[in-house]
Amino acid sequence: LAARYSERLCLRVRPRGPSTLIVCTCPSTKCAVNYAGWSVVGRDVPNPDLRFDPSHRFHEEGWRSTMASLNGKVAIVTGSSSGIGRAIAERFAHDGAIVVVNYHAKEDRAKQVVTGILAKGGKAMAVQADVSLIAEGRRLVSDALRQFGRLDILVNNAGHFLPKPLAQTTEPEFDRIMALHAKGPYFLMQEAANVLKDGGRIVNISTVGTRMNFPGATAHLGSK
Repeated sequence: LAARYSERLCLRVRPRGPSTLIVCTCPSTKCAVNYAGWSVVGRDVPNPDLRFDPSHRFHEEGWRSTMASLNGKVAIVTGSSSGIGRAIAERFAHDGAIVVVNYHAKEDRAKQVVTGILAKGGKAMAVQADVSLIAEGRRLVSDALRQFGRLDILVNNAGHFLPKPLAQTTEPEFDRIMALHAKGPYFLMQEAANVLKDGGRIVNISTVGTRMNFPGATAHLGSK
């Protein structure tokens, strides 16, 4: 579950066992973070791979000063009408990027993200595309180029959680999740790679679930 606490994005993860792990983006000028850049709030992290070293601290202002400006850069963030995708889109806009807010079905939410970015002086537009389909992904890139004339960043974030055991997963469900998390992003990367400006970036979002090895989501974890 994704939720906003003040100016940070938090995720609640329920691994095997009774524990609940809360991970949050850094909320202040100084915080403890794990290797992935998230602060961990909570206790009893059952998987040792997910433990973090409290000595790993940094000052947010110093971190920001090392970041290159995104002014004038054009970024596509798939699945950015809510959750992590929305947080990424809003941060990119905050740092000066022009953001293409991609959505599949939730047009109203995507428009809310765009409206919020514009209200803060940023630039963004919403583009509908089912990125599990190769043709739709290509159209998404084409729309961004037609509107803004360039592409600098692609974030493959769109996703859907399929919590079903192997024995109960149907072939259509398997095909759909693989298309959304693997096939679609692969060919979207291909399309973007052909037009990215020098210094461009492609970011693929995976899941901490691949490190936690929890049961009951084989197709989902395999696709990630």
